[in-house]
Amino acid sequence: MLSQADYYAFERVAFNPADLSDAGPWDYFWSSYDESERVQAPFQRVSANQKQWLVHQEYGFRDTELPGNAAVLSDSFNPPDVLQFVREHATKVQGKKVCIDATGFVRPHLLVLLRALRDIGLHAFDVLYSDPVRYIDDEETPFSTGPVVKVEQVPGYEGVHRGAGFDDEILVVGAGYDYE
Repeated sequence: MLSQADYYAFERVAFNPADLSDAGPWDYFWSSYDESERVQAPFQRVSANQKQWLVHQEYGFRDTELPGNAAVLSDSFNPPDVLQFVREHATKVQGKKVCIDATGFVRPHLLVLLRALRDIGLHAFDVLYSDPVRYIDDEETPFSTGPVVKVEQVPGYEGVHRGAGFDDEILVVGAGYDYE
């Protein structure tokens, strides 16, 4: 449970993309690699001693298309690569300023990354997210290239949700487009 002072952990600051070079500086900056402007621009603009791309295998990049400082992660429901990446950096990031750009992350990988950071004792870090100006087809934009045929629990977050004890209670998490 959070204490009153812990609410400062959720401070939100908006940056104009051109002003991102004034943010930080950080010791470590991790971002999920893709070719979109809203992922590429922050990576180029932020000030950090070490920057690392994390590459999701399901994005389909060939090795020849990847930047030199890329760590390739396995599929989104197989977290060992994310856990291994965090464990390899555990001693380096302790007591350091870390920033993660969550914009291009596959959501299960982001959840596993956050859990792994907690597990190694890194409880304070910054997170960037770049909002799109708009989606191509507004609220009609498709977010999947085919039918969703399988739904799985995110590793490390499995289990039965126990709420306030109401029999008709259900937890629903929807990560997607909200036109308002």
